[in-house]
Amino acid sequence: MTGNPLGRLRKSTLMQISAVGLVVLSATTFPVESTASARSGPFVNAAAIAALIKSFTSTLTSKGEVDLSSIPGFANELLKSPGDHPSFSCVAGFQVLVARQVSCVMGDVKSRKVLVVFGDSHAWQWIDVLSKVATARKWKLVTFTKEGCPDANIVYPVPPEAAYPTSEWNKPYVQCQIWRNSAFSAIAAIHPYLIVSSGQDHPDATPSMAKGETDTLHRLIDAVTGHIRRHVLFIEDVPRSGYGSDGTVDSDVCLAASGLKVNYDSKDTAWSFADNPNVCYRSFFIANTIAKIRSAENSAASKLRVRQVDPRPWICNTSSASGLCPPVIGNVLTYFDSSHITDSYAYKLANLLGALLPAK
Repeated sequence: MTGNPLGRLRKSTLMQISAVGLVVLSATTFPVESTASARSGPFVNAAAIAALIKSFTSTLTSKGEVDLSSIPGFANELLKSPGDHPSFSCVAGFQVLVARQVSCVMGDVKSRKVLVVFGDSHAWQWIDVLSKVATARKWKLVTFTKEGCPDANIVYPVPPEAAYPTSEWNKPYVQCQIWRNSAFSAIAAIHPYLIVSSGQDHPDATPSMAKGETDTLHRLIDAVTGHIRRHVLFIEDVPRSGYGSDGTVDSDVCLAASGLKVNYDSKDTAWSFADNPNVCYRSFFIANTIAKIRSAENSAASKLRVRQVDPRPWICNTSSASGLCPPVIGNVLTYFDSSHITDSYAYKLANLLGALLPAK
């Protein structure tokens, strides 16, 4: 999609990676397996992920660095990382108003059982792995996702990356509200078997988040076949490094610049990349504003008894005071930009996502 800001940012990131170059070093400080082996199948369970994350964190904090250059083929994978995501044709741009105008059909396209994915680009990041689950279970998957337009039914400000000129920044994002209402109508007309909903934790959404999330979940419950609450899954947002679009916040650019080394800074803050662009990792600890948003989302989901999942333990060491989120888990790059996970890593989570959905 030529007018897609997210796509333009990824092209810029690829240019930055190519510009800094990749220095392949010979030292080994961390046990590795081949990249091909790491991508051969999904993680068995959450415990397997936790063990990998714990091992990475222990090595990083005790030795001060983790050298990823010994992972076979990882340098080439890093060069491909800006494109390691679902198709931009499946996420509506900022000006799109009609939900069905940008909607992808995936999985078993002839099936009468429909899985709908709804939300912003933070829902879009899951569509390829959910398509694999849908195919295996003979479901059709239909996407309704829009950039900068989270699932909660509230009025958000215009995202800076969508506004030209800058005088439009922080004005009401009316295109989002119009599109979301269109999506609600389209989803209700489908009567889906399942709905997966997600959205970014937007810092400007705090005052009305609980009401907005509750309204959205009510609408989705009403839309799903049989109004089965457990057939609505809310995926909380993944940790992010900040709100800038500068490529220096991206782990692939950071790793390329550091010669595939992850350096540890014990004085680093929760907003890892935002404060220190050289450490190449994140922290799952979040600012008070975001924490309040999460609390409101969780309250809405719990009261309505829909399924919900926090993906942070799949990405970060949530049991440690350090709260580190490695840029690479199981030899797979976790993020393709500052706030979206790679397709490659999402595929590794197929078993965990599948366990949250009906078996057939």
